[in-house]
Formats: sequence, structure tokens, C-alpha cells
Amino acid sequence: MIIPPRSPSEGCGGGDPEWVASLDILESAALRTLYASSRQFACATNRSEILDLLVHGVYALTGMPNAIFASTSTSERLRRTAEFHLPAGAHTEIELAPHIVAMLDVRGALVADERSPEWATLATSMCTSGPWLILPVTIPPQPHALLIVAHTKGPLASTQHAALLNLVSDACRALDRIARAEAIWHDTNLSHSNRILAAVNAVTDIGLLYSNVIDQMLNAILNQILNALNLAAGAILLYNDESEDLEVASALVSSQHGQHSDLITLWQAALLPTSIAEARKAANQGQVLVSSSSDLQGFQCHLGVAQLISVPLLAGGWLTGVLQVVTNDHTSINQYQSQILHILARQTAVAIENARLFAQTRNDQERTSAVVDATNDAILMLDERRRVMIINRRARFFFGIAERELQEKDLDQLSVIFNRIFEDPPRFHGWLRQLLRSPTERVVAEFRIVRPEPRLLQCFSAPVMDVHDRYLGRILVFRDITREREVERMKSEFVSNVSHELRTPLTSIQGALQLVLGPKRTGSEGLPQRARDLLSVSLNNTERLIRLINDILDVAKIEQGRIELRRETLSVDELCRAAAAEMHAFANHRGISIDIDLQPGIPSVLADHDRSTQILINLLSNAIKFSSSGQSVLLSARTDGSMVYFSVRDWGRGIDLANQERIFHKFVQIDSSATRDVGGTGLGLSISKALVEEQGGRIWLESNLGHGSTFSFTLPVAPGISTHGDQIIQEALAVVATRQLHVLVVDDDRYVRPVLVRLLQRHGLRVTNVADGLTALTIIEQARPDVVLLDIKMPGIDGTEVLRRIKENPLTAMTRVIILTANDLGESLQSQVLRLGADGYLEKPITYERLISMVMSPRMPDEDHHEL
Repeated sequence: MIIPPRSPSEGCGGGDPEWVASLDILESAALRTLYASSRQFACATNRSEILDLLVHGVYALTGMPNAIFASTSTSERLRRTAEFHLPAGAHTEIELAPHIVAMLDVRGALVADERSPEWATLATSMCTSGPWLILPVTIPPQPHALLIVAHTKGPLASTQHAALLNLVSDACRALDRIARAEAIWHDTNLSHSNRILAAVNAVTDIGLLYSNVIDQMLNAILNQILNALNLAAGAILLYNDESEDLEVASALVSSQHGQHSDLITLWQAALLPTSIAEARKAANQGQVLVSSSSDLQGFQCHLGVAQLISVPLLAGGWLTGVLQVVTNDHTSINQYQSQILHILARQTAVAIENARLFAQTRNDQERTSAVVDATNDAILMLDERRRVMIINRRARFFFGIAERELQEKDLDQLSVIFNRIFEDPPRFHGWLRQLLRSPTERVVAEFRIVRPEPRLLQCFSAPVMDVHDRYLGRILVFRDITREREVERMKSEFVSNVSHELRTPLTSIQGALQLVLGPKRTGSEGLPQRARDLLSVSLNNTERLIRLINDILDVAKIEQGRIELRRETLSVDELCRAAAAEMHAFANHRGISIDIDLQPGIPSVLADHDRSTQILINLLSNAIKFSSSGQSVLLSARTDGSMVYFSVRDWGRGIDLANQERIFHKFVQIDSSATRDVGGTGLGLSISKALVEEQGGRIWLESNLGHGSTFSFTLPVAPGISTHGDQIIQEALAVVATRQLHVLVVDDDRYVRPVLVRLLQRHGLRVTNVADGLTALTIIEQARPDVVLLDIKMPGIDGTEVLRRIKENPLTAMTRVIILTANDLGESLQSQVLRLGADGYLEKPITYERLISMVMSPRMPDEDHHEL
């Protein structure tokens, strides 16, 4: 709406460029008024409506009474056309000297005060005290018109003056539009085709302007059709899908035929059934129906109606409604008018259908927005251009921001806002940027925010695709888990405390029973057999309670991340035989035998002795429980590369495929009579899975119903141990065969760095970690690590500078450097790090296998230099 300076011949009929102000200096209230008025001007259908809107807008901007006076001839006497808040005694006409208008054409505006000769005339005519601001307004076809604003509250501020000039300019444009539209139908030089085109364009424009307000649209279109064809009156009847009938939606008498205002009764009360009946005939026949007074039994005669023309409104073959118009004073519609009417009816039908679709779309959007706002989770969606598309009420509450602060913001602007909200902004931004590069990845992560109040949020992110699998953006759903985690912590602490309190008396009971029964539970010679049996039952149940409590404690430790492992080199043979011996009595009691099958020359593993034995015992116990008397359980182990594979197989009932994944969850037992017979808490496999993964391995199940089950897991081979009995050292382990590999992790992220250290230590590597480049250079020169995992963005000096110094120093030039970063490595940066001598790079997040493979490889192959 910024209005450029115009010559005196344009728009408002004059104006010095210095009066036309840019809207960027206007206050927000003035801008809102101008915006609202501009939309109303665009929708107005006649001069009177525009003038009324103008004087109302002037009052909204200034708070002062005002009026528009227009001439109907070259005379200096002007008649009041529109006014707002003038005193009751104000005159309907004023008389100004001709030189006033001439001065306005030059200056664009005048201020009349007590020094002006017009002072007395204006004070008398308008019944207000001056001064007055006088502005020219173009109202075709009048020679001139003036807007007069009474300064009852003092002179206008500069912003008010600028807004006023823009408002008048918008009104002049709207008046010019009306004049041009009317001129088309009075211009005898225009061809019939141009007139039709102009009419179609006018209806199309109205449809676009009123697409969100169908009632106003119908009135505006009907008024346009009546004026264009010089018809007396008309109505638009819409088809109602529910009632399956036509209903009057708009009825007007043409402004050019105001003396026939009673024609509106054709679509009211007693005459309405007949009009609707004619509309139904036209709709059923699918063509224009022209009915004369005689055809309608003369019911319109007293109204002076000559013809009632009904035109079906068809859009895409579907009936939208019927357009009805009337001619009066014995005038019949001619072929040219009928042709235009038919075309305009088609265009009207399209406009109506578009408005309905718009309304339906808007309703769907409002319903969707209401659902999104009603959810208890914070929802944020970024479109394919990485700009904020959706932010719901809960998100605004979580982040303490208004919708306008995020709407349409791009990723960089979003980062600035979130820097003050998230506890660790770089971690969140790195995580989000990584996701935005993937159109398929679905992930869950946790982040802490510190404003407007501390919260722990769990964020789920997924790509948003349309029905054609086109990528629309990425959605982020934040769930507040602050209270949930607090409850979990309290629960874990409670379980831990209670378990510890139970273990003390149970240990004493166990010790006392063992003393009484002796090492082989044979008991004292003086105890009767009945007493020995009862004591044995008590001891067995005490040990069962202790195992249960130990399992509960292990679960609590796993949830709290407090599992402590003491890794050492362990013999696979000793591990397997110790576990089998532990379960021998239990198996023997059930009539089950335990067989052991170990690969010859199998190497040792790097693992925690007690925890590894616990894993094997849990798997053997399960296998024994689900085997029938007389069957056997097979414990086997073999090596493959850097891992040892352990398996426990039974030939029992088996587990169906649907439950094989669930079996590793806490407290899960397959709910069948066969399972319930053997008892248990459902914790053993969950604990085993956690212990295996903590030691750098994985666990899985293979099973078929009726054919038994095989539980397998892996543990890493101890460094420096041959994998074959022939003592041939595998080439892949040459780096670690003679000594423990030393890795330096250089990363400023306090969350990422400990994770990397832990992953590397699981594999038996010696790890040092630092948070900045300068410290890293000192350690590299002094400790000479074998491999450096180097981040790019760090405080002090960045990763590229650290890499350059490492490779330029003759003492450290041979050190292997792997770039590990969450940043988007473009082609230029990739080329730069490789040119500086990097042995490869990895992008976070990275799998454990990929990380170990890269670190253990003697050199990064060229083909591996690609984005992960």
C-alpha cells in the first residue's frame, strides 16, 4: 500500500510529492486502519459506499469530524455527499471561491484558518470551529470534490497526515475503478466481445475479492450483472444439498432502477413460490427459461414486470443454483443481453463453487488447527524451505514465545530464538540440521530448556509427506517428560532402597540355613529328615528371593546408567563351564542335560566376568525351564573376526515371531499356559540384553514354534589374542596385536564426548579426551596417540586448524586423524580437510560398528569418503 508520488492529473487530482509519505513511518494503529479500509475499498461496488468508507476511515485516523462535498457542474457551489460526526445544524451545501480549487490542483492540500477568506463560510456551513484541512478527491464524472476535515483536536501529527493522504489515494483508486467499469457499458465504440470480456473479468474479480465471504460476493456479482445489462432487479438462488431444493441467497433491485424497489417482493412471501417454481423449471431443463407475464398468469403485472429470465448456474456439469433477472416497462431481453447473461451465469457458478471450496478448505484448516492446538504436546513444523509453518498453542507455552516470533522464520532466525531457550543450543541445532538433510529419518531425542521455566522435553521428529509421497517438511513433537522422569527417579530410588534393606536380612537367613545344612545340604546327624527337607525348601526360596532382588537392583542400575563393568581378559572355555556348573543342579532336578560345544582354539574375550556369567546363566535358566524332561540344552561358542558368538539352544516349545522382539522387554512373559507354568519375573532377558550391549555386543533370538529356540549374543575378542589355534594373527587386528591402541577424542560437546569415550573403551581401546584444540595439540605432541577423532567447530581454534598443525609438524604428521562432526560438510570443506591430510571423516550420529571399523582400519579407503 505504499503510494508513490503522483502528478496532478492522477488519482486524487493533484499533490506535491512531499505530501505523499511512505507507510514505514506510520504507527501500527494507523497501518491497521489503512489495511482494513483498503480491503473495504476493493470490495465496494458503488461510489456512495466508497465515500462512506472514506469519511469513516478519516475519523478512525484523526478522531475529527469530516465531510465530502462534490460539485455537479462547473459551479463553485458544492453539495455534501458524505459526512461523519458533523453537528446536526451543518449545511448540505457550501460555496467556495474558484481559486481554492485551483490552489488545490497545485498544492494538493490546503489548511484554512482564521486568516483565510473561507473561514466564515466553512464555520457557518460545517458548524465547527477551524482550522480545516481541505483535500481534493476525484469522484468521476464530477469536475471536482473536496474532503474537509475539521481540526477540532488541534493540528494533525505527521503520521496522521501521511496516513490520511494514503487513505484518500486508496479511495480515489476505488472510485476510478467504479468509473472505468461503468464506462465500459456506455462506450459505444467498444465491440460486443470486449463488453463480454469486461463483464466476465468484473465477475471474476468480485469472486476473488469476496472468496471468503460468499453472501457479500453474491450481492456484488448480482449488482454487477444488473448494472451491466441495465436490468431492473434480480436474485441468485442456490441449490441446498440437504433440502434438495433452491433457496434465495441474494435479491437486489438495480441502483439504476431505484424507483422500482417493490420488485424485491418477487423473491419474498407470497410471490416467492412462483419465482422458485420457474427457477426449478430452468434447473430441470438445464437451459435459459424466459417467462412473460402471461406465462405466469400475470402475477407480476402490478409490479411492471415484463419478463422473468431464469438461468441455470452450472459449474462442471453440476447445478449450483439459478440466476433470475427481470425486465420492466414492457422491455424484453434482447439476444445480445441473453448471450452475456448466459456467459456471466457460467462465471458466477464458477465463482460460487470456488467460494464454497475456499470455505471448506478454511473450515478444514480451522478444524485441523483446533485439533493441533488442543493436543498436550508442543508441535512445530518446518516446511521444505526450513521455515516455520506450524506452531501450536502448547509450543508457544513451552517456549514462552508468540506465534509471530516464529511464523515464517527460517532456520537461522529460529536458531537465534532457541539460543535463549535451550540449555545446550549447539546440540539441538546440530541434531536438527542433521535431520533436515534426511527426508526419511524418524528419531526421538531429549533436550532441556531453561526458559521460560526449566523442562525436560522428549522430541519426536519425522518427515511429513503428502499423498504423492512428496516431502513437505519435518514435524517436531515435544512432550514434557519432566515430571515423568522425576517419578521414574523416585521409583528407582525407592526400589533400590527397599531392595538393599531386604538383602541384609535375607543374607543373614541364607547364611544361617547354610550353616545348619552344611556345604552339601546334608544337615547335621541329629536333624530328622523332615526338618532337613523343610530347611532345604527355606534355603531354596531364600536364594530365589535374593536372585529376584538382585534382578530388580540390576534393572534400577541400568535405568540410572550406574552399571559398573570391570573388563578383563576372560577364557571362553572357563566362562561357559562355570555357567554350566552353576546351572547343573537346576538342570539335573528337571531331568535336563547341558552340553558344551566350543570352537577349537577360540580366543579370550574382553568382558566383565560376573556380568558375562550372569548372561549365560540367565539364558541357560530360560532354556532349561522351557525344555521337557529328557531333553538337552546346548551351549556353544565360536569366533568370527573381532567378536566371539555365544549361543544357547533348546528343543522346547519355541516362541512365535510376533513375540520374539517383545521377549527382551522388562517384565514381559509370553502369556500362555505353557509359559505361566515355569514362573519367573520376566527380567532376566531384559537384563541380559542391557549387559551385552554395555559390553559392546548384541543379542538376538531365532525360534520356531515346536522346534525350540536359540538365544545368541556377542562379546569382543580381547586385544592381542589370536582368533585361531594355528597362531596366525589376522591382518585386520595387526594394529592391536602388539599393544593397546590409543585414541584421542577432541570434541567440545560435553554430551557427545563421554559417549565416544565409552564406545571406544568397550572395544578395549585406551582413550583420552579433551574439549578444545589447543589442549589437543599439546597432548598429541606429548602422548603421540595412534588415532585422533577431531571435531570441526570448537572454541579457540577449530578442527581444520588443529588438523593443519598436526600434519605440518614432522613429529605428529603420521598420526591418523578422522574428522567426526555434526556439521554439514559441503564439498569445499570436504575437499579442504582431505587436502590437509585427514584420513577420513564421519558425521554424527554414527553407529558403534562404523566408529570401531574406522578407528581400527589402518587407512581410510578412498571409496569410503562419502556422507553417511
